[in-house]
Amino acid sequence: MIWNPWRRIAELEQRNAHLEADAADAARTVESESRHCDLLADRYDKMREMNAQLRDALNLYRTL
Repeated sequence: MIWNPWRRIAELEQRNAHLEADAADAARTVESESRHCDLLADRYDKMREMNAQLRDALNLYRTL
């Protein structure tokens, strides 16, 4: 039995506020990491394309 329901309500509201803040922090972290992964994927694609171009240039140079 809860003897002081107002105190319990205040505790639960405070806990809820902390959990909402943690959820907002997690959402920001996920968004940040997603952007970082997109940048890394783009960088990987550029490096892969550059390597292909270098390979083609070396093959052309070797055949001359």
